[in-house]
Amino acid sequence: MSRTDDTTRETRDATSPEARNALGMLRRMSIRLTSVPFWRTVGHLLLDASETETRDPEMFSGIGFYSRPAAGSNADAIVAFPGGASNPVIIAARDEDARKKHAELAQDETAMFNRLVIAVIKAIGTMEIRTANGTAVPLVTLPQFLNHTHATAGTGTPSPPVAISPSPPLTGTTVLKAQ
Repeated sequence: MSRTDDTTRETRDATSPEARNALGMLRRMSIRLTSVPFWRTVGHLLLDASETETRDPEMFSGIGFYSRPAAGSNADAIVAFPGGASNPVIIAARDEDARKKHAELAQDETAMFNRLVIAVIKAIGTMEIRTANGTAVPLVTLPQFLNHTHATAGTGTPSPPVAISPSPPLTGTTVLKAQ
């Protein structure tokens, strides 16, 4: 007999308190409010979908990466209770609405995004950063800009590259920043 096809009532009636405790150690819950380091999550008790449960678990994200969903987003989380009901932690989170908006990936691609901007590491070894509905184009590098050439007037012959110091200094893009 498969336990995955059982209704909530059938599971509650057929399992021991120990089994119900084990089933409740990992839960999917909706994210309602985020702050550092605790996030408010809302869900339903495992075997009683009529009772709403609110928890303030600590967020455990990957080392070197942290994000917070936008207010009012349809984000949800996997909440684990490693020390029992009084010790909830978020071990995974997602905002499926933001992903659907613009994170269509090919095999072997990785994306980092929010509702407005996406950065994609492409399978071909390049990276593109664009707005949700934008198109990424190759950027001119500073050496290319500083060493560009122009044809000498009237000859059609390119002049030799000359290093220049633009005045006023280059301001760059308002979207992309780097060191």
